[in-house]
Amino acid sequence: MGRPAMVTANGLSDNDVHVLCEDDDGAIWAGLTTGLARINGDQVRNIDRRDGLWDDFIFAIVPDDQGHFWINSKQGIFRVNQQDLNAFVDGKISRVETWLTTE
Repeated sequence: MGRPAMVTANGLSDNDVHVLCEDDDGAIWAGLTTGLARINGDQVRNIDRRDGLWDDFIFAIVPDDQGHFWINSKQGIFRVNQQDLNAFVDGKISRVETWLTTE
C-alpha cells in the first residue's frame, strides 16, 4: 500500500499545494497558499507569516548549495535557511528569519 494523501485532515494547513520539494534528509516541503509545510514521515508541521515567512502564498521552492531555500511567493522572492526551518519545526527556535531579494 502507498502513503495516504496529505490533506488538511492529515495536518496540512491548506489542500491547495503549489509545489513539493524533497530535502537532503528526505523530508518533503510543500508550498501552499497558507505558507510552507514540512512532511516528514507521518508528521506535518506548518510554517507561515506569523512564524517569520515573508509571505504565505508559495509558488516555488528551490534549494541551493549553501543550505537555503529560495522561495517564490506572491510578494516576491525570499530566502530562508533550511537549518532554521528545521529548528523551528523541531521546536528549537520560535521564529525563522527570511531575507527578501531586492534585485
